[in-house]
Amino acid sequence: MEYLLLLISILLACIILNLGCKLQVFQSSKQALVVLVSLFVIGTVLDSFAVLRGYWSYSENPNFFAGIKIGALPIEEYPS
Repeated sequence: MEYLLLLISILLACIILNLGCKLQVFQSSKQALVVLVSLFVIGTVLDSFAVLRGYWSYSENPNFFAGIKIGALPIEEYPS
């Protein structure tokens, strides 16, 4: 659960910096969406593959996770 809160805090900090400093990394919202969705899909596939092949697991200490799983990965581990 702590890791999920950390990830949410980082996301909020990035949003605040982006809005406050008016940073422009992508030329359009559509371009940003395509890049972010592509990275999310690639990261999810690779992480799921690694878990299913047994390269690592998230069952060693379930106290570190919120307990919500989507597929093979806990919700905290989805690429952001």
